[in-house]
Amino acid sequence: MLDQSLRPVKVYFELTNHCNFKCDFCPILVSNRKGHNMDFELYCKGIDEIAAEGITDTVGYHVLGEPLIYPRLADAIRYAKSKGLQ
Repeated sequence: MLDQSLRPVKVYFELTNHCNFKCDFCPILVSNRKGHNMDFELYCKGIDEIAAEGITDTVGYHVLGEPLIYPRLADAIRYAKSKGLQ
């Protein structure tokens, strides 16, 4: 179990770096990264590790992409909740 004084408040997952917005301040517009969705099995592995180690009780889904575009967003949320995460 992680020392509570070192415990992060939230762990963020970038489920996708695809985005349907064109915000002028967003670094995606100048990025050379190809559009990609996170493999669902990799996501589940991350959730399993967070839950097993007690790293945090909250996960988020925003880094650079628009999480609502991720095709398995409902599955991802359901899976995190099944592991006791918010």
